[in-house]
Amino acid sequence: MRSSVLFFISLVYCTLSFADSLSFDQFLLKVKSDHPIAKQAELQIELGENQVLAKRGGFDPVLQAELREKYYNGTSYYSKSSGGLKIPTWIGLDFEANVQNNEGVYLNPEAFTSDLLYYFGMNLPVGEGLFIDERRAELKKAKLYLEATEASRDLLLNDLMLNAAEAYLSWYRNYKVYLLYLNAYELAKQRFDVVVQSHLLGDLPAIDTVEASIQKDSRLISLQESELKLKNSKRKLELFLWEEGLVPLVLDSLTIPDTSSTGTPLFDREIYEVDSLISAHPELRIKQLAVSRLKVEERWKKEQLKPDLNLKYGVLSPELDYNQLDWNNYMLGLGFEIPVLLRKERGELNTIQLKIQEQELGLAYQRADLYYLSDITLNNRNTILLQIEVYRDVVANYNRLLRGEITRFENGESSLFMINSRELPYIQSQMNYIDLDVEMRLIELQYLHRLGILFKEV
Repeated sequence: MRSSVLFFISLVYCTLSFADSLSFDQFLLKVKSDHPIAKQAELQIELGENQVLAKRGGFDPVLQAELREKYYNGTSYYSKSSGGLKIPTWIGLDFEANVQNNEGVYLNPEAFTSDLLYYFGMNLPVGEGLFIDERRAELKKAKLYLEATEASRDLLLNDLMLNAAEAYLSWYRNYKVYLLYLNAYELAKQRFDVVVQSHLLGDLPAIDTVEASIQKDSRLISLQESELKLKNSKRKLELFLWEEGLVPLVLDSLTIPDTSSTGTPLFDREIYEVDSLISAHPELRIKQLAVSRLKVEERWKKEQLKPDLNLKYGVLSPELDYNQLDWNNYMLGLGFEIPVLLRKERGELNTIQLKIQEQELGLAYQRADLYYLSDITLNNRNTILLQIEVYRDVVANYNRLLRGEITRFENGESSLFMINSRELPYIQSQMNYIDLDVEMRLIELQYLHRLGILFKEV
């Protein structure tokens, strides 16, 4: 039973193991290729393509057929049969061809055909629908929607990459802090052992062993807290790791983040074409395409202010032969209709125009907001880069002070209290350096995210 449970668990979860460490680039590439949200983003394109396919159906040729007969008290009142083909076109002109065979005692004389009667004609909207009609408007909007789904995919990927990167940086930071406290604990433990031995030899009083023990235990608590944060951040990181077939992955216990590039920027490029990138930002593209769809709708609403004037013309022939057509045999129709006040049409048009204004105002603000956010993010990055350079020296100087105090202690010229007073700011300066390093990387990622290109940089 136990072996069956273990086998089932192995099917549900896979272990992802790396020889030495999991680099930032490796991680994001894995997320981009296999994460469920990344796959969900790709489905957006299929949704748009199917929308276009459905709207193209408005221009599909249509086969038509009908049979109607009436028999009563042994009399054939009428027998009417017809069949044909209707072909819509992009310019609004519809072509139609059909054949009829109608007979019967009580058949309306208008519908009588001595034999088969062929009809070849067309239907053209001369007023409303000449330049655009509902079919053309819906297809144009569907094509714009397809472009919007591409932008939606990019937006989903952009957000996913930022969330995944934040999880990696949290793991990266907690691992660096864990190493820091592990080293501090090892040093405190070594000092405790030395102090105990010196006390047993009579070189140090018993009170020094108490202070050394307090330092060791304090470092142990800090180490345990950092280890807990490391485990939790690693578990959160695993939420972004998946295998083909939507199988969640678990990192090997020995896998660690890549710390080889500590204190260096993630990306070498500092200057981007901000204007062009913000103009192509997925979020702005979605809104711009929404405005474009509304403008197609506006054009259709303006078209509806025109009268409904339809011209129908067709040639009648008893033969299915173009050379035998007699143009004197024809059917001609002209239909006209227009609402007197056009209140419905004018109201709908005004509503669409107000929606366009509303969207354009929001678009202008959002564009300005993206410029603002990208500018302050870049300013923050440049400032933190300078602070990192300063903190390298701060950490090095605190380390010199600590090493000097340890040397004095070994020569009997200092105390554990002084060592602790030197060690605490040294540890804090290292913590600050780690936080600045992580903040710099996070700000770089936020900068690329706000330009809408983070998903392209991995």
